Amino acid sequence: MVTDRHKSIAKYLREETPHNPRTAELKHHFDAWHIAKGLGKKIDALAKKKGCEDVGLWKKSIIHHMYYVAGTVPEGQADLLGEKWKSVANHVQDIHEHDTEIYPMCDHAHLLGDNNRNKQWLKPGSKPAELLNDILTNPHVLKDIKKISSTYQTSSLEAFHSLIIRFAPKHTGFMWLCQLARYYLAALHYNKNSARLQGVTREGQERFTIRFPKFKKGQHSVRKEKTPATYKYTTNILEDLLQAYSDSPQDLRESIQEVRDQEPQPLASEMDHPDKDEAVRQHRCRFINQ
Repeated sequence: MVTDRHKSIAKYLREETPHNPRTAELKHHFDAWHIAKGLGKKIDALAKKKGCEDVGLWKKSIIHHMYYVAGTVPEGQADLLGEKWKSVANHVQDIHEHDTEIYPMCDHAHLLGDNNRNKQWLKPGSKPAELLNDILTNPHVLKDIKKISSTYQTSSLEAFHSLIIRFAPKHTGFMWLCQLARYYLAALHYNKNSARLQGVTREGQERFTIRFPKFKKGQHSVRKEKTPATYKYTTNILEDLLQAYSDSPQDLRESIQEVRDQEPQPLASEMDHPDKDEAVRQHRCRFINQ
């Protein structure tokens, strides 16, 4: 199971799943994007401190290293994953040999000169290097890095949740059955369009688009431009509905009623309802006592 870094979720999976035979062998991993987001915020905060401005130039490289570590370390080798991650704290100081048998040297080839570099090495033992090392080797960060997912991410699930808001916006209240129908439509639309191919131009070239996500703070992202979404599934729904009505209107009404009967009771029905007059009296006394 791949999730974000929410501590409550991690605690629940750690304590509850071992007692269930169906989930006893469940392995919990963290989405790399969520780890990168939290780490990036810490690096940005450090870069705002006096004398640590150069740390911010290393943010992108550090994030890329995290994805590289996740993609190159085989699953189950948590110790190697941790040591390979910690090597970046030395790398930013131009130290590429590490005091560990598991990962004694960086994977990259010999680096030639500094003429074309857009950032300078951090001076070993300096304040920026030490503070950055504290962030990268923090026990909580290391613990999360060792559980990073090398294959799966939560982006598709988050995309589906965003799609639900388009069909059932939060600023509008819907009856239960209407809300359920909108959820079904969102699921149908996502299943039909989530695997769209990348669009191409008339000349046959792949189409890309440039976006400026808020979390990148002015930096751009290059994304593949997909083919237009299709809504042909709505035609299938109408055809099935008309066919069901023509076969047996009564059966269709009964099936709709079965769905209506599944509507749960309002949440307020589970609460203890006080006497209204008494509640109003206490409400007024509250202001009088003040």
